[in-house]
Amino acid sequence: MTKTKLFSLTTTGAVFVSLLFTGVAPTTNAQAASYIKVHYTLKKGNKSFAHKSFKVKKNAKVITGLKKGWHVKSINGFVTSIAG
Repeated sequence: MTKTKLFSLTTTGAVFVSLLFTGVAPTTNAQAASYIKVHYTLKKGNKSFAHKSFKVKKNAKVITGLKKGWHVKSINGFVTSIAG
């Protein structure tokens, strides 16, 4: 075995062992990754009349955020009215 290959294997082994003992942890916060910030704007024609922002779970439905801020009526999953 050449000195270069031996050095490469030794270095790779040392890096692996040091990572194994130090415990590499992900840098993202699990709670922050599971929630997203959404912003809702209610409009009538071209005029906005209500704005609200919420944090909802990632992959939540739109109606979940709407129900956090307003009284929402729906039929078969479709929004029929929003009391804003």
